[in-house]
Amino acid sequence: MFAQTKIRRIQTQYIAVLALQGATSGTGAETWGLWKVDQGPIGVWLRFYQALPKAGNIAPLGWRFDIDDWWLDENGLIMKAP
Repeated sequence: MFAQTKIRRIQTQYIAVLALQGATSGTGAETWGLWKVDQGPIGVWLRFYQALPKAGNIAPLGWRFDIDDWWLDENGLIMKAP
């Protein structure tokens, strides 16, 4: 007899992976980032990078920009680290 599969809905999560373009496999999942909310809406366009220190390293939507720990998404948005 087959066991019944139970599916449990969870909130959407966003994973960031550092990999070479075109990679389809690899190792190092422990270095991936996991965001529990979409960082896109609070991201800062890369063209405003130099304005962040002038604003006290506070992004327009209130998160603290850490010069040593941030991510750049494929659209050119600076995002806080997961």
